[in-house]
Amino acid sequence: MRKCILAVLLAAACSTFAAAQMPQNIFEVPKSEIYGGYAWQHAELTSPLSGAGNPITQKTASLRGFAVGYAHYLFKNLGFALEVSRVSNGALDVTGIGYTRTSYVGGPTIRLHRYGFFSPAIHVMAGIDHASLKIPSNGTVSPYTDTDVAVLAGGVLDGNLSRHPSGRLVQADYLSPRH
Repeated sequence: MRKCILAVLLAAACSTFAAAQMPQNIFEVPKSEIYGGYAWQHAELTSPLSGAGNPITQKTASLRGFAVGYAHYLFKNLGFALEVSRVSNGALDVTGIGYTRTSYVGGPTIRLHRYGFFSPAIHVMAGIDHASLKIPSNGTVSPYTDTDVAVLAGGVLDGNLSRHPSGRLVQADYLSPRH
């Protein structure tokens, strides 16, 4: 009985040494990702305010802000992502019209084949987009808000710095709100 126990312990010790000799994969992709950064959107300014007396003189606006998100991969390459972004432009034109847009979206994400340092992924998300216009006139500010469905499709490119941390190098999305 002692010889059997000794043989099992010796085999367990040898397997530990064998596992230590295996090459480590330094570009291991994390299962969960938390990311954030600068966001830029190019928005077309179409609204129910169009027509005679419309105070909006621009057709498009460049909006700047931030985006934060979370992605979790349930299987090796398939997961889900949640993202919140808020962008604004304090004054669209000389009249001082302010425009703010906040999006809350979520949906599936697919991580493509990893290429050493780089880890690309694509996603399609749906959610809510809230747009807010503030129109100054005669010393007062008239707010106009609209909340509707938004669909977002795009891709990301992450750089795996080491086993755990990675950095989001670029994310490009097409956001289609139904305002």
